Amino acid sequence: MFLPYERQITELLQELIHFRAVTVRSQQEKARYAEELSETCKEIEQALYEIGKRQTLALRQWENISDRERSRILIPVSEGVEKMTALAQQKGCKAMGEYLEASVMEEVLMILDLPKK
Repeated sequence: MFLPYERQITELLQELIHFRAVTVRSQQEKARYAEELSETCKEIEQALYEIGKRQTLALRQWENISDRERSRILIPVSEGVEKMTALAQQKGCKAMGEYLEASVMEEVLMILDLPKK
């Protein structure tokens, strides 16, 4: 199931795994950047914590509103995406407009599928 901030959390976790591996290797080799790498890992961990709080809050708020309220929030997004796609086509960027429309609408549809209370 899709959750708000899921992509960002996944990317941060991948980055953290990478930096932790580099940190371990640099500490083994007593590299001068080991402390800086360790600090970077701490910053990523803090970012994960903060985005996790945002995710929890977004889910809690979304669960507490009705389907009608959800639709009223998301319909303007759909209308805006349609306008953006038409404008991109007018400017000769039809393929990019279609890509952006598909990406945004995929997110909107996943948001609509979030659990209800």
